[in-house]
Amino acid sequence: MKKSFGERMKNMGPAAIITSAFIGPGTITSCTVAGIGFGYALLWALVFSGIALIILMEMSARTTLAPGMNLVDSSVAVAPENPVWKWLVRIVFFLTVLVACFAFQAGNEIGAARGLADICGLPIPAAAILIGLLTLATTWIGSYKTLETIMQIFVSLMGVLFLITALVIRPDWGAVLKGLIPTLPEGSYVNAMALIGTTLIGMNLIVHSISCQEKYASAEELGKLERYVDHLLKKIARELREGVIDADPCFSSESDNACVYCEFASACNFTDGEGGEIYPYQNGQTEFYETRTIEAKASGPVVGQGNLLNHANVSEGEALLYLGSSTIDSDIRSKQEEIDAAQQKLDEAMEALADFNAVAPIDGTVTSCNLTEGQEVKSGDTVVMISNNVTMLVTISVDDRNISFIKPGSYVELKDWNDNVFQGLVTSIDMSGSQGGDSMMGGSSGGTKYPVTLTVDNFNGALMEGMGLQYSFVTSESEACVMVPTACVQYFPDMDGNRCSVVFVQREERPDDVPELQFPEIQPGQKRTFPTEEEGYYPVIVETGIADTQNVEIKSGVEEGDTVFLNYTLTDSSYG
Repeated sequence: MKKSFGERMKNMGPAAIITSAFIGPGTITSCTVAGIGFGYALLWALVFSGIALIILMEMSARTTLAPGMNLVDSSVAVAPENPVWKWLVRIVFFLTVLVACFAFQAGNEIGAARGLADICGLPIPAAAILIGLLTLATTWIGSYKTLETIMQIFVSLMGVLFLITALVIRPDWGAVLKGLIPTLPEGSYVNAMALIGTTLIGMNLIVHSISCQEKYASAEELGKLERYVDHLLKKIARELREGVIDADPCFSSESDNACVYCEFASACNFTDGEGGEIYPYQNGQTEFYETRTIEAKASGPVVGQGNLLNHANVSEGEALLYLGSSTIDSDIRSKQEEIDAAQQKLDEAMEALADFNAVAPIDGTVTSCNLTEGQEVKSGDTVVMISNNVTMLVTISVDDRNISFIKPGSYVELKDWNDNVFQGLVTSIDMSGSQGGDSMMGGSSGGTKYPVTLTVDNFNGALMEGMGLQYSFVTSESEACVMVPTACVQYFPDMDGNRCSVVFVQREERPDDVPELQFPEIQPGQKRTFPTEEEGYYPVIVETGIADTQNVEIKSGVEEGDTVFLNYTLTDSSYG
């Protein structure tokens, strides 16, 4: 028999849902702008999009029904053992659907709210809230069948409205046919891409795949259907062989037949050559798919029972009968106590066995071992000491002048008495500090010292516990600079009393720019610390830069190659 329109609507499946997802504000806006700007010239883009869409959606359905997995699960199945790939696929699909649905639903909300406001005379915010509540109520139902029915109604209504609109505007059919020929008028490139892009939406391929998975039978279910039909045919053949012949074996009426009770009825929709549905024509006999008996495993009185009423539904694992015993509980407790005691003895024996052998707890070097073969040891005795000499800990003392230049993560150069150089990494600084002591940086005493802990890579095993090391680190540096010994820089006031940094430079003759400075008078018996002009040295005011305990940077006043005064050398109790 022929199918009615209502029956064909029932078989639409997820098509109505996907159609409603394609026709949104973006599609309507793009079509409107293209029609206003270019008439029917871009009609070919819609035809192309429709044909391409049919192919892609059909491929999406096939790739879902064949393995029984939607596009998301099929993508995960490419590398199912790789957790990174699994989460990457799910996150990409989730973000794609989330962003697309958010943008799409926002457009739908705006368009629907404006339409409802125009029809009912409501304020747009109130209309938007009403539309949002209706949308939330529709999705809150959570039934695929209900959502499919609602979408079938709206899609049918949209189709009728689009058809009426097309007839009312009386299109130029000649221009319509001409618009089927692909052309791109000047300035229409973006509009053509918009028409195609708002139709070929990747998100809908995902939605269509998931909908097909819920609507139609998978390959696994069709396999079950095949086995069910094979079982049914063998049963009919067996009854015929036994002489049970019925002209209508599985069919009494369209409402009372084997297909009504078949769990695969939704997937079984065969039609004959006339287009009518095929029903098996034989009265069927039902039987249980599986029957199990329960036998008592022990003897005892029945002390309780579960749901044992006739025709009661029970679940696998549900307790149906309770047997009792006057001694079974005490027997169980006694056996459990024996098991616990045996387990405790086993644990103690395993611990004792492990204690018979000393195992190295770390990688390193044996630094102490006082045992000899045959010697008796007591529990708790220290018998072997192992030290990790691959990485050594070094503690240095940094004074308060230099502690601000060092921090965790800094590197300090270390040197032993054989001039072997090591690099130490600062791991911690004890800022509590201590007073006094000699500084390893400059040998000065006094001030506050801060212990700094370094880790050092003992790459050649040269470092041993208790060794003394010299250390140094850079507090500041300057490249390509003029440098003089710190003792070369002396300080004298000028005629205005300003303190000046002075270096005495040797010259062949007296320069014109010799500054006027106030030099101290040398008292009888007092040693002179600066030269005189008669000795060929003249004072030069200099600008100093960075300095350490031995040298100082000269930024201006002294040039490279100049001879400067350092100090007097004591020879035979006289100065020279």
